[in-house]
Amino acid sequence: MYNILRQVSVVLVLATTAYGAVTSISGTFDILSPLPNSIYVAGQILPVVYSFSSSIAASQTLQLAVSIIPNASNQLNVTNFVVTANADVSQSGKLSKGRDNLSFYEKAINFPIPKDVPAGIYDVIFTDKLQQTNTVITVKINPQAPNITTSNLFSPTSGGGNSVNGESVAQPSSFLSSSDGQHLAPGLLAVCGAMLVSLLAL
Repeated sequence: MYNILRQVSVVLVLATTAYGAVTSISGTFDILSPLPNSIYVAGQILPVVYSFSSSIAASQTLQLAVSIIPNASNQLNVTNFVVTANADVSQSGKLSKGRDNLSFYEKAINFPIPKDVPAGIYDVIFTDKLQQTNTVITVKINPQAPNITTSNLFSPTSGGGNSVNGESVAQPSSFLSSSDGQHLAPGLLAVCGAMLVSLLAL
């Protein structure tokens, strides 16, 4: 009965350590990223960061896999994502002080979230394959922001006018007060008036 219970995936209220990490259900590693209820965006990076003590690494008592699946609250038709089937648990990399004042190796994986992944709630599952336990971190993935650009709304054309949505728009003449050419510009009227006054004075 004990062995059967050990094989069941365990989901408990996760405790955050003083170092801002979540301790795994098995207690063999800590999760630094993602943290519960974090928000990410499709097309960007979801950083997976975990650490384990030097004694765990030396005894080789950790085999870790990481995957991402839709949360049960969603009705998403999407394939599960395997971040890694065999995470790096070697005695290498950054070594720092962790919980219980132990030395911990820190490892990181940058998982690229697909651009077309449906928005919703997802579970990042850290599986301790030797202890046969799952530590679940629930996150939210928002849709990718639309790529909007206004650089092509107005651009100069060879005819000296402007282009609006690809169509050329003529510029009004500097001698006209309106684009229909029916009214003379004030400057031209002033010149004509001065010439008329000069003629009358003769």
